[in-house]
Amino acid sequence: MKLYWSYNSIPELADLPKNNRRKIWQDCRDRMTSRRNWRGYTYPMVIRAACVLAGMALGEFFFYGPIGLILGLMIGGYLGYTVNFQMEVTTVMPYIREYLSSHEKTN
Repeated sequence: MKLYWSYNSIPELADLPKNNRRKIWQDCRDRMTSRRNWRGYTYPMVIRAACVLAGMALGEFFFYGPIGLILGLMIGGYLGYTVNFQMEVTTVMPYIREYLSSHEKTN
C-alpha cells in the first residue's frame, strides 16, 4: 500500500510546479465534494473522530489525568489526520486523472 505524505508524493502531481499542484488538487477536491461523493468526506470524518477518541482513552489509561488526555488527543488527532489524507487522496485521484487527461488534450 502506497502512503502519500504530501502532494509531492502523488505520482500524477509530482512533476508539476508547486502552484499548479495546489490549484489542481483544490479543483479536483472541490469537484469531488460538489458531486456529493459522501464517501469522500463522511468516512474520513468518522475515522478521524474514532482515532481521536481512541487516543484520548489510551492516553488517559496509560497517563492518568489531563496530561494523558491531551497527549492522547494529539497522537490520535495526528493519526486520524494521516488516515484522512490517505482516504482523501484515493478518493480524489480519479478526478485528478480526469482533469489532467482533459487538459492534455486541449494543449
